[in-house]
Amino acid sequence: MRPLQLLTESARQASRRPIGTVALMLTLATSTASILLLVGTAKATADKFAVEVEQPQFRTVTLRSKSPGAIDPATAARISALGGVSDELAVVSLTTASNAAFAGGGPSVGLYETLQRGLLTSSGRPINAGEVAMTPTASAQLGLVNGVGTLVDERGRQWAAVGLLDPDSDVASLGGGTVVGVTSERSPPALEYVSAVVDVGHDLRTTALWMTRLATDPTQVETDFNGQLDVVAGSAKSALSGSRRASARAMLAAAAGVVAFLSFALAAAQRRDVARRRALGAARSTIVGLLTLSASLSAATGVLLGTTVALVVLHQRASSPDATFVCATGVLCMLVAAVASIPGAMLGAVTEPARILRVP
Repeated sequence: MRPLQLLTESARQASRRPIGTVALMLTLATSTASILLLVGTAKATADKFAVEVEQPQFRTVTLRSKSPGAIDPATAARISALGGVSDELAVVSLTTASNAAFAGGGPSVGLYETLQRGLLTSSGRPINAGEVAMTPTASAQLGLVNGVGTLVDERGRQWAAVGLLDPDSDVASLGGGTVVGVTSERSPPALEYVSAVVDVGHDLRTTALWMTRLATDPTQVETDFNGQLDVVAGSAKSALSGSRRASARAMLAAAAGVVAFLSFALAAAQRRDVARRRALGAARSTIVGLLTLSASLSAATGVLLGTTVALVVLHQRASSPDATFVCATGVLCMLVAAVASIPGAMLGAVTEPARILRVP
């Protein structure tokens, strides 16, 4: 039998048993959709987790001074030149500041006095020496509009508040009620601490070790960072991946079992039709190919249906697996269905036509 003729006969064979064909289609549609939804949801969770742990506040190493002079401006310059350090904040002192209009009676927020030059407000204005910018939370706490006004710190120094911090700046992640000011001192003798944001892919522990070595007095400094972050991130991703693979295998195994059962049921229901074909000279291999291809066509329709449903649902959730994975899942489900249908097709092919077609 020619391939095109075999394909046509397989389609006709499937249409003769609509209940079994629909059951087979629904089985593959459910399996395919479940696998894609499982993977798509797990991928969205993993991506969200990865984005969270890549935020600057989770990848910051802080070098703190335990005694005056342990960290100087030259140390901050050396740290900023380290490979993997995308940004650093050299803090001369950490103090508090309040709205000068309240004459010292209003609420106060943390003020980071830094060496940094080139810091910008949300409007793009540079923050000059003796000026500060702040987060929206700090502005509200101080009773300012858009962070504009005058502040006074606990040492009695006045600072010109020039606006809100650039939300894309790493310093904006220091905390909710945060004010960052640029020191007016030309050459401050020492720093209180240096915070460095480490790029994704660089080890926090190694960066912390190098920062300690670069200090003026390494014995009088300490580092602070989330040393378990990379371990936890790796473990979470491995757990998600392992759970996803195990669930997908279980779904495929269940689908294979159902397809095998349905193929036996369809072969039993089509015994007389198969027997007539055998009596007319059809080879056993042709019968096996006919029944297997018939099941495969039903499976392919179910896979397309399941894939479409899964992609629509995932699109609404703003998450979808890679196109390569979607195609691979569809092909794998069809292969599983085809292989699982072979035993039933072989059982139908070995039946003797004389025993089935004989008239009592």
